[in-house]
Amino acid sequence: MRSSPGAPALSEELLSRIFHLLVSHSVVVDFKRRHYDPYNLKAYTAPCINVGTINTPHYHFLYPKTTGYIFLTVAKQWHRVGVPHLYNKIILSSKEQTQTLEQTLAAQEDYGRHIKCLVLFSEAAFGKDLRSIFKAATNLETLSMPLSFGGGTGVSVAGLLKGLPLISPRELILHDTLTYRNGINRVTHIRNCPDPLLKKDKEVIKCLGVCFEKNWDQLESFWAAFPNQPGRYDSITRALAKSPKLHTIYIRDGDALEQDYIDELPHLKKVVIQGEEFEVDLEDSVGYVVEFESCESILLLWKPAFDELELESVYSPEF
Repeated sequence: MRSSPGAPALSEELLSRIFHLLVSHSVVVDFKRRHYDPYNLKAYTAPCINVGTINTPHYHFLYPKTTGYIFLTVAKQWHRVGVPHLYNKIILSSKEQTQTLEQTLAAQEDYGRHIKCLVLFSEAAFGKDLRSIFKAATNLETLSMPLSFGGGTGVSVAGLLKGLPLISPRELILHDTLTYRNGINRVTHIRNCPDPLLKKDKEVIKCLGVCFEKNWDQLESFWAAFPNQPGRYDSITRALAKSPKLHTIYIRDGDALEQDYIDELPHLKKVVIQGEEFEVDLEDSVGYVVEFESCESILLLWKPAFDELELESVYSPEF
């Protein structure tokens, strides 16, 4: 790893800017799951390693012979400056990507500390490789993960269950499609889903509840992109009341989380209710959420698409 003879030296500030531009891509999420696009909702462009839609081939900057990887081999200075940028935010949407990242972190033990944001899709692997990734990501601040695990009964979530207690994120984003792909590539709704698949969901939900109560004492922001499925998240909402620092909650609709538990949060400052459409009158919606007595402000977002966070549709009641 050395510079070409006679190549002009670049300042680390300039190199840092180059790598920032290299990985500054919008996270594109289609997957017929419009209710989950937290980065768009936050008007946030997330630099990340993997970019694309769920139905198109993904580009991984860390694969050998790809642009990002090659830049790291130009010189030791480029490698030192580039690694924190390329590993800052990572999306895993296939088993191969999960395995590649685990192998890389095993070979380069110091890389894991640069991972600040990890986005997991249901197509990723949730076995032992993921546990190793969590163990290496000692500075992880944002975790985005599914609550629906498809791919058949052979899909393991053991690594996820063992890995979640190893981290302590500041922000958690949960997305739940309530659909599964069976062996012939057809989508099955949760009502028709085999019990073994639902069992995995319940195990993960239970594990999250334990993490809220015992492990994740730094959690400040919680995104709940849940469909309206009564009772599915009771253990999560009960455990949320134990979070000592949680101050902001984003929910898809007013029924997504149990209000009684949320209102027990000692530091709750903001509740954001967002959805494609509200079927009830705005005044009715406000009347519902006003009952969060400990909350300082409430944002009601009812625009069908969230390309940007537009705050003209905001109601902040007086408490």
